[in-house]
Amino acid sequence: MISDRWNDYLQNEILKSGECLEDDAIHHTGFELEIPVIRKTARLLRRVALLQVAGSNQKLTDVPDQLLKVFHSPLVKKNLEQLQPYISQERDIIGYLHQGLLIKETRYKADERTVDSVYYRMGLSLYEHLLARDRAKVNEAHKQVADWLLSWERAKEQTVIHCEASTEKLQAFLTLQNYLDDIALRCHMVSDLQQLEVLESSLTVHPEWKWRFKKNLLFAEFLVAFYQLLPRTAFDFKEIGAAYFRAIGGSKVFDTYKKDFLEKLEELVGCPLHILGVVSLGAITPIFFSGELEGQKKGSADRVYYPYGSVHATTDLAVYHYHFQTTARTIWLTENRAIITRMSAESDFLQQTQSLIIGVDGQVRSGHRKLIEQLVARSQSLKEIIVWHDFDPAGYQIGQTIWQLLSPFTHCKIKWIVPTELETGKKTVISTWNEYEKHMQSYLLTQRMEQEEQAGGSDEWRIWMEN
Repeated sequence: MISDRWNDYLQNEILKSGECLEDDAIHHTGFELEIPVIRKTARLLRRVALLQVAGSNQKLTDVPDQLLKVFHSPLVKKNLEQLQPYISQERDIIGYLHQGLLIKETRYKADERTVDSVYYRMGLSLYEHLLARDRAKVNEAHKQVADWLLSWERAKEQTVIHCEASTEKLQAFLTLQNYLDDIALRCHMVSDLQQLEVLESSLTVHPEWKWRFKKNLLFAEFLVAFYQLLPRTAFDFKEIGAAYFRAIGGSKVFDTYKKDFLEKLEELVGCPLHILGVVSLGAITPIFFSGELEGQKKGSADRVYYPYGSVHATTDLAVYHYHFQTTARTIWLTENRAIITRMSAESDFLQQTQSLIIGVDGQVRSGHRKLIEQLVARSQSLKEIIVWHDFDPAGYQIGQTIWQLLSPFTHCKIKWIVPTELETGKKTVISTWNEYEKHMQSYLLTQRMEQEEQAGGSDEWRIWMEN
């Protein structure tokens, strides 16, 4: 007689639709049970398979790693040849059968006697082991999330920022508080669910960040740690982990993901981190451009002026200390610096067309965002923005980011330079988001192209501006 546990497992995980166990014909052979499988239809009953399973339920103390590598689901089927790289001895396979770790499935042809296939599949003992392991993972994850929720509540109660702090610090403080409150709310909503994937999504700050649970949790801890230190005038990266964990080695906990975490944090708060007091990062972002640009220092009469005729550079720090504006009619936003050099070298093109070209260097960072927003908001002469990037997924992301940044500004048109292969005639400019999105998604299915492959010259650039 087969146990209820085995019966439920075989019926739910192993048998095909319309099949059932032939209970009256079960044969006990020492350590194994041989269980015929039949298929019933309205007119006939046919024996289609034979399952060989463990004859008794055994308590497992350990499961071989090689089995866990091969059989991760009851759907996995392996014949002897396919198992050879993992389990070289047939006697080991027999042992796993007797332990309930594997089952042997023999399928018959239509005559009910001729063997069609022989496969080994996950047994009940292995299945229950994996379920228990997954439950343990989820329980541990729930505990870690509960600990994080407690740390966030404590940090929110104890952290106070002075009202005389800089505008950027105050804004970052409120932004982080809102993000962390949102994460906490989502975590509370799934506190009773036994699915690790749901916990992962609840901890995700941004849906486009495809991080696993461990990294998401660590980033959530990093945000709390950074939030706690924001009231300080200045602090080092190492202090973020040390102050949060308060244990030997705490200063190194965030080191593995330092680059990712700092980039995403800057994206969240919307300003360079050294503006917020983070020292010794060594990461002042240069912003290269060519064209006429003027800036006035906040709260001061100090001014800076960059004329036509050369490639210039400012920094993300300067952008947060100065108000910039331009007399340009057109701003070009380019992914690669080489295009700035190429365009500035074209005799008088920028001045004659009243153009300013700015490089975003492969990623639209907070300094670029701030400068672009200032120019669009403060430059009365500005009529259009032309976006020009590599024609690959990273370039497409730049195009999306700039659209999201500029969509609130309705007084200036946005254009995207697109590859000509999918265009009719000589059109190389698209001026609506929906058309650009559709075009790029179609193009990226099969092709890639760098900006420099379609650099053109002043005559072509003028056509793009007039289009």
